[in-house]
Amino acid sequence: MDFVVFAHLVLRMAEFPAVMVALVIVWLLIIGGSLGSFLNVVIYRLPAGLSLVRPASRCPRCETPIRPRDNIPVVGWLVLRGKCRACGTQISARYPLVEATMALIFLALAWLEPLNGGLNLPIALGAADKYPLWGTLLYHFTLMCGLVAAALMMYDGEAVPRKFWLFLWIVGFTAGALWPLLRPIGMPQINRDWGVTAFGLIEGAAGTLLGIALGSASWPASTAVGHGRSGNVAGPAALALVGVFLGWQAAAGVGIVAATLWSAWQMIRYSGLVRVDFGWASAVALTTFTWLLAWRWIVQDWSIIGTFAPWYLPPITVVVTLLLTLSGRTLADSARRRLV
Repeated sequence: MDFVVFAHLVLRMAEFPAVMVALVIVWLLIIGGSLGSFLNVVIYRLPAGLSLVRPASRCPRCETPIRPRDNIPVVGWLVLRGKCRACGTQISARYPLVEATMALIFLALAWLEPLNGGLNLPIALGAADKYPLWGTLLYHFTLMCGLVAAALMMYDGEAVPRKFWLFLWIVGFTAGALWPLLRPIGMPQINRDWGVTAFGLIEGAAGTLLGIALGSASWPASTAVGHGRSGNVAGPAALALVGVFLGWQAAAGVGIVAATLWSAWQMIRYSGLVRVDFGWASAVALTTFTWLLAWRWIVQDWSIIGTFAPWYLPPITVVVTLLLTLSGRTLADSARRRLV
């Protein structure tokens, strides 16, 4: 992290009393945890074709509605010691883990973006007042919710409904068209006289197209395990979301890093150190979150993926992504045969 940026963050934190800082952190964790609780509902009900609002949360065994005090993110599960209050059925620890994960993601993005002037974003430190940073937080958190939910659905062996991908893409495309500043890295070759909306539409289309190309190149990874109807769609859809939300440069970076991460994990599996498969959607979600946290410093160190990225970068990343995932798929298939 750049020393000036780190010093700026420390000074901003020092401006507030410790109690105030603690209250803000707790408040952000509560919001993120509550959204994570709803994400658990989405992950369970959406692939099954169930309503997301009715019936209210209840025990899957005895169908006793969960009391509001027992539905507090993380805390409710701890108080109940991971069991249903009515019948004693064990409640999976994944529920509080998802809530805690989303709470921490929300806290990290909120702390860096609206509360500290977009320290993680590739923008000038003095230009934060020009950007809708609270909107940027919701924009980025929506992307992370979608990627985490898809990753867990696929981990469960469920098909990610295509309407889920389409809904998120519409949100990203529409918001980016109306507020192009949500994507801090744009396309400088576009004629600004065309207007803000045209600028946002072209950026969204470019990000979507490269995301689809990269996702199609990642088919060896996204189809490594059968995932129903989402198998051939998951790769293009996940990276299309990254492209439409963050821009084509981010899609290029996330795609190639996710391919490297996934292939490296298959090498670890092939060596016999672990048996758990690390899915493609999980690799994309983890890489995207890391990208968001370190976006400013990534662009500073590798300007080739900044606003003035060269035209030949997209085809290179597509080819490299295909080669990496092909090698990882070979290792994944070999590891799978060893376990049979």
